[in-house]
Amino acid sequence: ALRDDTSPLNAEDLPEHRETAHKGGRILVVDDEALIRKALRRMLEKRHEVVTVESATEARQLLEKDHDFELIVCDMIMPHFSGVDLHQWLARVQADLAERVLFITGGAFTPKARQFLKEVDNPRIEKPFDVKKLIRMVDEMVLAARAKG
Repeated sequence: ALRDDTSPLNAEDLPEHRETAHKGGRILVVDDEALIRKALRRMLEKRHEVVTVESATEARQLLEKDHDFELIVCDMIMPHFSGVDLHQWLARVQADLAERVLFITGGAFTPKARQFLKEVDNPRIEKPFDVKKLIRMVDEMVLAARAKG
């Protein structure tokens, strides 16, 4: 089952959320660390609709049914099915969405991950991330995705 890392919205939060939801995009955040998921949600949810999952396996299950996302923000290194694996699967089944993955890296790369980063053009941001830079990257990628239709 998908996990939602947010507390319930207060009634006073709803008008602002509704007002800004149409300006932003729909973003899938994939990270096995709960604190990172929560931090990303807090950073992005004022401008975008944010869906979070705790593994690339969960992301794949969701994306098989619902691929209506402008952007996927994905940790590269996760147990079992990594962000690299998720991207490679997307490249086969939904190439346009594979191009809209922003990778979060922790700097510790396996040889497979290092080779992968050489082969793909996807943007990446290192942990700990600069909040302003992350928000700017997300906003630019959402706008680019919308421009392509």
